Amino acid sequence: MDLEKILPYMAPDLPGYDAILALQKLKLAIREFCQLTESWRETLAAINLVEDEPTYYINSTQRASIPRITSLKIDDVEQSATNYTFDGAGTLVLADAITPAADSTGALVVTVALIPRSDIKRMEPDAFVEQWRDAFMAGALARLQVMKNKGWFNPADAKTNAIRFESYKAVARREAQAGHRAVQLKVSVRPWR
Repeated sequence: MDLEKILPYMAPDLPGYDAILALQKLKLAIREFCQLTESWRETLAAINLVEDEPTYYINSTQRASIPRITSLKIDDVEQSATNYTFDGAGTLVLADAITPAADSTGALVVTVALIPRSDIKRMEPDAFVEQWRDAFMAGALARLQVMKNKGWFNPADAKTNAIRFESYKAVARREAQAGHRAVQLKVSVRPWR
């Protein structure tokens, strides 16, 4: 989704807003959100393993950096983070214990957390942007509404939006840590004895 498409939803809270400035603050809010929650993730294309080769280069298809690997599987078996190192610049090194003894096509599957680059214009999947659009807007509005001498200066709403942004980040962090699994709890009321 093009990030500029979010701006019209923010416009009612920003009378006479500057679209370039609003987009910049929106991008900052999105970067902070993704960095602190690790909720924007991508499962990379399967990688072919090469016999006795421990080092592999990984990169995202998005305009984003990879701060951390969230899941690494070899032949559909989840590997412990103690079995590999990742430098954040794209170099993945497998420990001796899991370095392949033979070539294996598409055996390495890596899921990563992403942080958008500052020049990002578009984020995918659209469902992720739609799910967290209100969070991104709250973060941007909190930044914009504290700007004195602007037509949209509103410290009370800025505080409310900052609180909402923190709340959204907490929810996203919990969801990301739970592996994006929605868990339904069955609650039953026991009679008082």
